[in-house]
Amino acid sequence: MRTQGVRRRIYHYKDTSGEITMDRFLNWISFSLSVILLAGCSASGTDGTRTRKPVAEFEKDFGEKAHAMTEKEPHAGGHDVADSSVNDDRLRPRYIERTMKQAGYRVQVFITTNMDQAREKEQEFTQSLRTYPVYKVYDPPYYKIRVGDFQSREEALALKDSLKSAGVEEAWVVRDNVLVVVKEELK
Repeated sequence: MRTQGVRRRIYHYKDTSGEITMDRFLNWISFSLSVILLAGCSASGTDGTRTRKPVAEFEKDFGEKAHAMTEKEPHAGGHDVADSSVNDDRLRPRYIERTMKQAGYRVQVFITTNMDQAREKEQEFTQSLRTYPVYKVYDPPYYKIRVGDFQSREEALALKDSLKSAGVEEAWVVRDNVLVVVKEELK
């Protein structure tokens, strides 16, 4: 076996001007991309500092008279501004509703490794259980269909029992992070 005249040749592209090796071709491509990148960065024409206009320049056309309401014009609440019978406390919201995640319980009704079966069951349970939210959880390699957002195990057990009596044999209670609506009173 003769190993002396072996040259390292990767792939060859033939061109009208001659033969170009893959090494030369890749070097040419990387050089071209570097030039394009540098040209794009330098074409912005700024030195990186931005000048901001003073706020007064933006507000020069803003006048109180241009945007003021007349006394006869109704405001967002539908009452006249001049009407003194409007109680401001009635118009303000008394609380804010926030949705938070916390530890709780759900009822798992189906488990599979097939995504299409999971999607079908999710739609089926969404249509049949309109009062409870239905979730599809992917825990590799399983797709799990879970129902409800319960803070106590007893609430979840009640749903599980009603689902079992309706014919869902694979229903059981599992711990999960559930969505809870919390009302915070405003001061």
